[in-house]
Amino acid sequence: MVKPADRKPGDKPRRWVVERTLAWLSKCRGILVRYDKKDTNDLGLIQLACALYWYRRLVRLSEGDASQNST
Repeated sequence: MVKPADRKPGDKPRRWVVERTLAWLSKCRGILVRYDKKDTNDLGLIQLACALYWYRRLVRLSEGDASQNST
């Protein structure tokens, strides 16, 4: 972790990475309302939401590569 005194004047903290990730995960309804009482079930929902997000992203990227290779 970079201390505030060690930062260059133009550098910003990486808090936006956490905020962006939480914004992506907030789109999953199972995570918004915590129905389960057990922490392991909640953790499983978060991991599933992350896996689905990355799967959709990979599919989107592979579709873009396929359209570029066909021309």
